[in-house]
Amino acid sequence: MKMYDLKLLLDKPVLNRGLLIGNGFSIAASPRFKYSSIFNCADFSKIPWVKNIFTSLSTENFELILNMLKSAQLVNKAAGNIEESENDAKAHSALVDIFIDTLGEIHPDNKIIYRSFECITVEQFEANGKFLEKFNVIFSLNYDILLYWSILENKLEYKFKDNFSIKDRNRSGLSFNESFLNCTSLWYLHGALHLRTDSKGMAYKIVANQDSSILNQLKESMSLFEYPTIVFEGSDEEKQFSINSNRYLSIANKVFSNSYGALFTYGFSFNENDDHIIEAIKKSAISVLCVGLHGTIKKNQKIFEKCEGLKSTANHNFNTGSRASRLEVYYYNTDECGNIWQ
Repeated sequence: MKMYDLKLLLDKPVLNRGLLIGNGFSIAASPRFKYSSIFNCADFSKIPWVKNIFTSLSTENFELILNMLKSAQLVNKAAGNIEESENDAKAHSALVDIFIDTLGEIHPDNKIIYRSFECITVEQFEANGKFLEKFNVIFSLNYDILLYWSILENKLEYKFKDNFSIKDRNRSGLSFNESFLNCTSLWYLHGALHLRTDSKGMAYKIVANQDSSILNQLKESMSLFEYPTIVFEGSDEEKQFSINSNRYLSIANKVFSNSYGALFTYGFSFNENDDHIIEAIKKSAISVLCVGLHGTIKKNQKIFEKCEGLKSTANHNFNTGSRASRLEVYYYNTDECGNIWQ
């Protein structure tokens, strides 16, 4: 077990260099994005009994509680407890609303240049831009819009194209252009706060204008019961169902599963509720996986064991002819990057 220097890993000759970011990417920018911060800022007044579940389990993990509510709904329905099952379903829906609303409320400002807890500074955006530009394609698992802001602030939108580019007179957003899939280099695998899906199942992106910011539009749309396109189910199976039910998300995840070359992860914890991401890496043509760890390998033993198992399966598949390349796995310490959100 060995930690490698990020610069040396970035210098490895590969045909393609992708980046997969998880919540640790946003937490590195602001502690507001920790589950604990979101939990402490959330308003549970409509479902106080659900907050008691968090407390009794000593957790702030929203996905865990969502999964439990879904399981309780199914159990009560099977047992004939219809009223309880319906209450569980309503609580599940309300908890999703609370999470989205809180996530919008806690977003730091992307315009204030002074250093404080409430904002992302110009210096942070510039440092982050230098890190991002080292990659050819970015896949995000995050719901927040820090990545989107980073790309705009560093004028990297011509390198990282999301291809939400079709103008529609009936709305202020931009629709996803499927004609340029091969040119798309920025993908939101689990959706994001600034993405929507219309009644025809077509994805579009909310953009800021002179009258309203993206976050203000989020609040306005939620008051009208219009919600962002995000995958926020508790279990891996439920996430896969949501992904397969949405055209943009299914395309994005298919593109990810066809990745090749090197893939760097930053802030991705390889949890069981994201097993579909791990399975996609196994089946892909990725030959070099560089895993970012917050702290030592010993501190991240579960991630290490998961990645070594991933490597073993991928190489077995290569030996049996069902994978295009062998897989090498390296680890680097995200705390020592020195060039992201500093």
